[in-house]
Amino acid sequence: MIKFKEDTASLRNRINIHSQYGQKDMVKWVSKLVKHKKYLKILDLACGDGVQTIKLSKFLNKRKIKHLIIGTDSNTDLLSIAKKNNKNKNIIYKKLNFDQKFKFKNEKFDLVICLFGIYYSKNIKKTLFEIKGILLEKAQLIFVGPLRDNKLDFNKILENATKRKIPPLIGSSRFDSKIFNEVKKQFKKTKLQKFKNVLKILNPETYLNYMISSVTTKRGVYKSFLKNTTNNQIKIKFNKYLYNFFRKKKYMTITKKVGAIIAEK
Repeated sequence: MIKFKEDTASLRNRINIHSQYGQKDMVKWVSKLVKHKKYLKILDLACGDGVQTIKLSKFLNKRKIKHLIIGTDSNTDLLSIAKKNNKNKNIIYKKLNFDQKFKFKNEKFDLVICLFGIYYSKNIKKTLFEIKGILLEKAQLIFVGPLRDNKLDFNKILENATKRKIPPLIGSSRFDSKIFNEVKKQFKKTKLQKFKNVLKILNPETYLNYMISSVTTKRGVYKSFLKNTTNNQIKIKFNKYLYNFFRKKKYMTITKKVGAIIAEK
């Protein structure tokens, strides 16, 4: 995979802010994209700490779809948390790096899903080849990731506060172009659906926390942006800008624009 490691605190912080301040639920939206069957065997790639896997299972239960989800990730720390918190008999967790050969002996899946992770694939052609090999005929593929216009308001504030230009980011610069085009080559009925969720932040502390958990060097997403500076220097400038902004405005927004690549084997 592209050099990247999500730390637990940063991931949890962003998910909590999305849940608390977002107007819509992304996982609920994704669950409605899943083809209805009486039973689904699902492979969840890059599941992280399992929070979104659990939510997906709950929404599938509401649609009365019986299922088994195998949640996988290459990060052993996040997987340990997922296993510890798992009380759902419909979910099991295994270690899997989607840049390596999949080790599923004679196992086939009705759905492979990846929520915010597939764009870190080192070689998307090879990853898709592995995915295709474990899918049943006419089985479904769903990838979710950021679009090129994701969080433009947030990134603009970050640029204004720090006087630094944000280069193309790993996810948003690849998802609806390189990733989408490669899926289209290897799968049938490929389409892209879009989802918009506006986070309305009412205080500078929350916005600052979101910035810290997004830009942290531990993630690697903003690595080029942080060249020749430090997280602390960025934090000081950003904090000063926020407090000046909130003197004039009652809230700030983070406009999440994500896409779902949906395809069939």
